[in-house]
Amino acid sequence: KLVLHTPGTNKLRDTLTSLYGTQIAPDLIEIDYADANISISGMIGKPTLLKGSRQWQTYIVNLRVINSRFIAKAIDNAYHSLLPKTGFPLAVLQITVPLDSVDVNVHPQKSDVKFRDEQQVFRAVYKAVTTTLINPQQPTQLASPIQPKFIERHPAQPVESLFAKHPEYKEPVPYQPYQRSNVIYEKPSVSFSA
Repeated sequence: KLVLHTPGTNKLRDTLTSLYGTQIAPDLIEIDYADANISISGMIGKPTLLKGSRQWQTYIVNLRVINSRFIAKAIDNAYHSLLPKTGFPLAVLQITVPLDSVDVNVHPQKSDVKFRDEQQVFRAVYKAVTTTLINPQQPTQLASPIQPKFIERHPAQPVESLFAKHPEYKEPVPYQPYQRSNVIYEKPSVSFSA
């Protein structure tokens, strides 16, 4: 039984579109950031690409998928003014730090890690996401520009002449400003004859 199939192109964008659908491709932004001893790469979603939970957020530290509340908080803070109160953006971040600055023996399943300097990692993630949202990288392959084709189906005619052919067409009444009249209306007299 086939559970999951990805294209195998070694491109994160292709993998994400095969996992979450091709409709997200235009809303993905590549992230590439390097600080003194931290490098962050991956993809984030535009603020319009939201999910009701953190299901679309994946954090990879030194090639190990982890759970991290403070990385999630750094992403939330970076998107803070761009998102509604409910909703979480797509984020797949691969964070590389020196091996001696992270302890993987915190959780029995190795899904949580302990950083020597959590504030430094928090600041790096926050800065990487905010700078990418402010100045997104252009895609490396640009599609060729589409040249619009104009097809003239009918020769240009005044609009009035098009409607004049319709049997119920009436000439437009020229605009007259509203004038209040001093006429007093009387009830019509009604008589019944037997």
